[in-house]
Amino acid sequence: MLVLRIFEEQSFPEIAEILDKNTDAVKKKYRRTITKLGKMLNAQKGGTEWCGNEALLKRK
Repeated sequence: MLVLRIFEEQSFPEIAEILDKNTDAVKKKYRRTITKLGKMLNAQKGGTEWCGNEALLKRK
């Protein structure tokens, strides 16, 4: 999902069609994944705050 959204620049409806899922479910899963990734990166950086997930969440 991240590859489709970030690197392939697919829209949420396009990703939903590819994955045969509901668009709202894809958006929710994407946001959860970005949040989880942000927490993992935060832990990897030794606890320093990482704000990059805000930019990813704002993309529609």
